[in-house]
Amino acid sequence: MFKTIFINRFQINTTSYTWFIIVVVTLTLCGLVVSIMSLIFNGAVTVDYLITGLVISILLIPVIGNIKLFFHNKLSDASLKNELTLTQTILDKSKTAFFRISRTGEVLYVNDYACHSLGYSKDELIGMYPWQFDPDFKASDWPAVWDTIIQDGIINIETRHRRKDGSIFDVDVTGHYISVNDEEFSFTLVQDISERKQAETLLRQKEGYQRALLDNFSFNVWFKDTESRFLAVNQTLADTLGYPDKDSLIGKNDFDIATPELAEHYRKDDLEVMTSRNQKTVQESFKGTSRDIWVETFKAPAIDEAGVLLGTVGFSRDISDRKAIEAELQIAAIAFESQEGMIITDAHNIILNINHSFTRITGYSADEAVGKKLELLNSGIHDNAFYLAMWETIKNKGSWQGEIWNRRKNGEIYPEWLTISAVKDNMGIDSHYVATMIDITSRKAVEQKLQHLAHHDALTDLPNRTLLTDRLNQALAQVRRQASMLAIMFVDLDKFKPVNDLLGHDIGDLLLKKVAERLLHCVKRDSDTVSRIGGDEFIILLPRIENKNDAKVMAQNILDSLELPFNILDHRINISGSIGIALYPSQGDDALTLMKNADNAMYQAKSAGRNCFIFSNIDNNSMEQLANT
Repeated sequence: MFKTIFINRFQINTTSYTWFIIVVVTLTLCGLVVSIMSLIFNGAVTVDYLITGLVISILLIPVIGNIKLFFHNKLSDASLKNELTLTQTILDKSKTAFFRISRTGEVLYVNDYACHSLGYSKDELIGMYPWQFDPDFKASDWPAVWDTIIQDGIINIETRHRRKDGSIFDVDVTGHYISVNDEEFSFTLVQDISERKQAETLLRQKEGYQRALLDNFSFNVWFKDTESRFLAVNQTLADTLGYPDKDSLIGKNDFDIATPELAEHYRKDDLEVMTSRNQKTVQESFKGTSRDIWVETFKAPAIDEAGVLLGTVGFSRDISDRKAIEAELQIAAIAFESQEGMIITDAHNIILNINHSFTRITGYSADEAVGKKLELLNSGIHDNAFYLAMWETIKNKGSWQGEIWNRRKNGEIYPEWLTISAVKDNMGIDSHYVATMIDITSRKAVEQKLQHLAHHDALTDLPNRTLLTDRLNQALAQVRRQASMLAIMFVDLDKFKPVNDLLGHDIGDLLLKKVAERLLHCVKRDSDTVSRIGGDEFIILLPRIENKNDAKVMAQNILDSLELPFNILDHRINISGSIGIALYPSQGDDALTLMKNADNAMYQAKSAGRNCFIFSNIDNNSMEQLANT
């Protein structure tokens, strides 16, 4: 313990301060000892004793200093030895091979992992030269390598090493220039990169396969980033667009290769696919020199494993020939539309005969249908009770007709108008059944389209006033049951009329469509409704909001969105919006009152300077204005 304390006391650096302390302590101790001796022998402190003590103190100072220096050096040597041992241990335990190489290329030192990676012992490796275990390196290469190490202080290369057993592996070599006590050498780190090289080779092979596959497709294939810039294309697309090679398209966008109208159209499709994260297939016709050209385009969002949107992938192909065939088939189909599909069965519903229209409608030929039961066409949509009721009607009334869903041969479920009549024998017993069928798929589609048009704005495809009113009444019924709130917003565009008058109605219509898109983008919930009731007026329904602030946030988002410039057909258009808001139940408890109060609040916003939103306040017949900040 004494040794530890003593050594620790002398761990202070030899500085002027330390020497000052040594002198003071020495003089003090000696003076004290001499004073005590003088008192003992003379009864008082004499000058002779003081001079003697001073001389002794001066003589002791270098002795004490040397003692301190001795222990300090011993301690430093021990620390240095510990540091070297620790460094050696770290190097030997490392999974990186370390070499110390002289300026002549001779290996002076290696760690354990270097021996492990090459299969040599330390005694074997030390004294060797890099070209003895690097098959790609020659002794004549070393001077240039050493010059680079000296000039740059570092060198990094990828090469190969050969193990003692003759096997070859890829390595990454980094040599650092070091000069110590006039000795120059390279401290070199070697990493085994065999696995990485193998992975790179496999990746290059896969990329080669993909390029070969894409370039041999007969249709156009591309990959775009989120800004619709081409990142990868196949050669077919380059040929279609008249570019010498596919690399010429990389970095370009649709505005570089198409008319502004088409480019805007393509960009809109890209944004739709990226926003919805759903794939999209469209068929479009373009005016050619001698005929219309039909193109089918497929687009899908490109999303990585982490869910990050990377852009879009797509392909397109000329389907003009297919469209011509489809047109011919359509003409032929029209000729057969007057002919209903017919089936004749026995009393047990076994199919005995069919006509050509049956085959056309269902896809089953006579050979496939005859001998099968009528259940062949069942879609699975109708339950047993439906069929029991149908056959009960046939039994009692002799016939049945109605709309039914059946299944084609290809598995497609379709609607048809079916009529079944019973044929009785001489005994009045049902012996056969005759069924006629009409495929009403087109009619149902038209009905659905008409139903859609009846409830949606023709320009923006937003819900119209009729559908909005219906949804508002449903929402009111729901919030009454739940004792919650809803908001109605009247949005009127500022400065829309000058745009319409100066730039024309076509630009105005396009602007309204863009506004509709931005409003839809602001609305986040499926239960919310954005509607257009005519002109430049829109109504937004926000059911089941938590509080008034929800409506404030939504209104501010809408104002911010409308303030952004609209780029339409080379026109940069700036507008804003005025918004009136009415809340249920505080500002109306029925649809008519809410819409009236929201409309009045909107006009108040107009009067207040536009580009703001105002809440209706029916309690004190005033308006609360929240400026656009």
